Amino acid sequence: MACALWLALTGMAGADSPQPADFTLYETESSRRPSRVIETPAAVSVLVDDEIRRARPAASLDEALQLVPGVFAQGGRNFAQDSRISIRGYGARAAFGVRGIRLYVDGVPSTLPDGLSEVDSLDLEFAERIDVVRSQLSSLYGGGGGGAVMVDTLSPTPERRFRGRALLGSDRLTRYSATATGTSRGFGYAFGLARTRARGYREHARGDQTALLAKLERSLAAGWQLRGGLSLVWAPEAQDPGGLNLAEVRRDRTQAHALSVSRNAREKLNQQKLWLRLRRAFGEDHDLRLTGYALRRDFANALPINRRVDLDRTVFGGSAVYRRRTGPVLWTLGADLDVQRDLRLNHANLSGARGPLQLEQSERVRSLGPWLQADLRLSRDWTLIAGARYDRYEFVVGDRFTRNGDRSDRLRFRQISPRLGLHWNRSRTLQLYANLASAFRAPTTTELAPVDSAGGFLSDLDPETTRGLEIGAKGLLGQRLAYDVAAFDLHLRNVAVPFETPTGDDIFRDAGRVRRRGLEVALSALLHPAWTARVAYTYADYRYRDFDSPGGRFDGRREPNTPEHSVSAELRFDSPSGWFAVLSLRHFSDIEVDDANSAESRGATLAGLRAGRDFDYRGRTLRPFAGLRNFTRAKYDQTLRPNAFGGRYYEPAPLIEAFVGLEVLSR
Repeated sequence: MACALWLALTGMAGADSPQPADFTLYETESSRRPSRVIETPAAVSVLVDDEIRRARPAASLDEALQLVPGVFAQGGRNFAQDSRISIRGYGARAAFGVRGIRLYVDGVPSTLPDGLSEVDSLDLEFAERIDVVRSQLSSLYGGGGGGAVMVDTLSPTPERRFRGRALLGSDRLTRYSATATGTSRGFGYAFGLARTRARGYREHARGDQTALLAKLERSLAAGWQLRGGLSLVWAPEAQDPGGLNLAEVRRDRTQAHALSVSRNAREKLNQQKLWLRLRRAFGEDHDLRLTGYALRRDFANALPINRRVDLDRTVFGGSAVYRRRTGPVLWTLGADLDVQRDLRLNHANLSGARGPLQLEQSERVRSLGPWLQADLRLSRDWTLIAGARYDRYEFVVGDRFTRNGDRSDRLRFRQISPRLGLHWNRSRTLQLYANLASAFRAPTTTELAPVDSAGGFLSDLDPETTRGLEIGAKGLLGQRLAYDVAAFDLHLRNVAVPFETPTGDDIFRDAGRVRRRGLEVALSALLHPAWTARVAYTYADYRYRDFDSPGGRFDGRREPNTPEHSVSAELRFDSPSGWFAVLSLRHFSDIEVDDANSAESRGATLAGLRAGRDFDYRGRTLRPFAGLRNFTRAKYDQTLRPNAFGGRYYEPAPLIEAFVGLEVLSR
């Protein structure tokens, strides 16, 4: 593959080609205003429908992100823990969900006001495009601005289209889906339904989830465009096999943790989300966008300890973004307002059933963030970008279980996040940018839980802040090679570090100072009209600079759960006759699993192959496909649990996986 890319660089870069080598010419709104990817002065990667789902199981978000540099994605096979996504180290320590980065679906936040992003309601069967922002842009997005993942789902189409898909895989994986898009009586519509079930590679790892998506759009009077959507997810069963220590992995990598079985650790979810979006263009570089949403989430989680959590959550919020050019300055300003209300009940866990009540409290989080950005064109080639955002968070807990005293409390966090950037955009061949930027993250309600788990807040955690420098280059060489290179040096304070206690509780402490330095390289080459290749490489040097822990001083130690080196590559073949195939390779170095760097998860080289063919049948396209993942049977861990008690850091991955499927598409 390296030889093939070298040929593209040396002998073919200047040749004529029927299409660009990458999607750098697509428009993106990752900077909260429309711009072409190649002209966006930040590290942005784009994945489209063909890369997200074609001949893949597409069962979890981490599958789609392997070719994005700077991103380390894990999980997906533990239905109770979901995918673990980290960008430049942000989110690497999340015990569940995604933290430190922002997640948006159709422009609507899937990151809660307290900073936790939920991905269990996102089904890749409905995803058409994913934009990944690797730059630190709290000046635009606020708390958790260590990066962003933005997913666009099904879009209405002028004509009626239908897609049906069925997939069978290892460990009794079954996925069925159907989508329909079109336009009727002035309304554009998109509907999707997907069902996923699996037994799981390990014991006690069954999962069952159904997702539904409905979207409508219509052009209104005076140039307004209205879009609305409804998403539902119902997951009645998601078992958690838990982490294993090294001796248990060597004895039987498919076993579950004993307490996960005896306590019947699992979760159940029922969620509904409704959103509306209004947009009006008043002219070139002059528009207004208004968004509002509401979410209801009923969640039950039986933990592998003596606790069962029942959470009744309501979230609502909105945003406004206004953009206008005045002379050489393009102004973009806006504000985000979000409110989260939770009712939390903790019971004793009697083999998964509810026991005596242990805690009852209400939790409320409110966040407000006005922001402003100005793009000043200094000359034909140079643009100066300056921006700032003010974030205000309020956490309120009301104790309704006062047998151990009233633990009601209130915390407030405030932060100003500035950004200064410079962009040189002479041609498509070479674009240069540099950013002095910031990131900010308030603790989540889970991180604020006290050590004794008796309610209230742990009030000595400070917000995590980042100041850093990023430089990058991107462009097209001829029409056959696209490149994207970025280097960064980040300085963080007050990183929340989790530790698992002997009772199984996660507690958090602040690491004083952390430094993260890295290099990201992405290449995409059109080797031949039927052959394309993509490569992504990441160098990550993430180390503590000042961390005095009860376990000792860890200055100079590597942060856990991120490999120092990782590289992913794909070689794609698409024949005019309908045949297609994809060979994928992924390598990552050893991964530290605790702050003392006393244990590690061994690095691995994974290989995958998937292939299929498109047939025309009565005006439809039939696409049978099949694939293998990790056909070299490399031993690695699908998910890691940093600083877990008893050395239970490891969640082993399958040694090999196979799948077959059939897709039917209307023309």
